[in-house]
Amino acid sequence: MRALAIDLGNHHNTVGQAHRQLADEGWLELKRHRGAIVRERHHAANRSDASERFARPGSTSPVGDRTEDRFWKLGVFYFNRSDPSVMVERRFGFGYTVNFARPVAWVIILLPVLALIAVSTTIAVRHTMR
Repeated sequence: MRALAIDLGNHHNTVGQAHRQLADEGWLELKRHRGAIVRERHHAANRSDASERFARPGSTSPVGDRTEDRFWKLGVFYFNRSDPSVMVERRFGFGYTVNFARPVAWVIILLPVLALIAVSTTIAVRHTMR
């Protein structure tokens, strides 16, 4: 999957999410460590017939983000110790957020805050010395 992501110029998480979505919609059959197989497509008379033909029995797959809710604190903060990624796609909207389970993520968040405090303090001290 990483090779496909590099060929397409996309992040591997994006390609993986697309694969999972295609599998959830019935277009692909994912084989762990062996790739994906495109399912045979039967032409249906209407769209609802096609969706029933590809539906997995008992499937209640979520729309949108595919990560489990338990990894999202307050719905917006991603915290997953088993995920090695530091930057992850945001759950809502566009862009990325950090995996707060990674120490590097805290450095990414705290450095700009500390820099802002240092600049503010320097300006305040110089202003009071006049």
